[in-house]
Amino acid sequence: MADDVRQAEPNSPAKNMMSDINHDEAILAQEKEIEREIAERIPLVDIKQDLSVLQKEYAVDDLVYQEKVKDLRSKYQFIRKTRPDGNCFFRAFSFAYLESLLTDKQEYTRFKGLAEASKEGLVSLGFQRFTIEDFHDTFMDVLKRIENSITLEDLIKIFNEQGLSDYIVVYM
Repeated sequence: MADDVRQAEPNSPAKNMMSDINHDEAILAQEKEIEREIAERIPLVDIKQDLSVLQKEYAVDDLVYQEKVKDLRSKYQFIRKTRPDGNCFFRAFSFAYLESLLTDKQEYTRFKGLAEASKEGLVSLGFQRFTIEDFHDTFMDVLKRIENSITLEDLIKIFNEQGLSDYIVVYM
């Protein structure tokens, strides 16, 4: 009989805990769905777009924002968007830097030397060799592709392959 009373209690700790778990699972499922939708719509690294896209994206009646876009347009022609995935700044920086290496052979040579030596430098700082080798090897493979004169379109493709892109971002 005591069991019947416990099962009938609507606010029992066990029932509340199950409700909290179900609620947490629903939140996680919703987050995953949002991430999936964003991944389908927005590439990790996009092609260059005219800065006017910023004016169209935000409220025309937001004068402060529109002035800032106008100021940007006086200095720059294009914008290259990245997926807002938590690594967007690092991905944007990595892409922009590697893009600059496509046309600057002197900087490429300097940077390649630093990148080659970086693995041993990280090991000497206490990083485990096996934890950085894959990242370093993948990163060096991308640098070798740049040395072999890949196109900008090829670099964009590399950065839009999730695995490769993430390895580059981690190592940079």
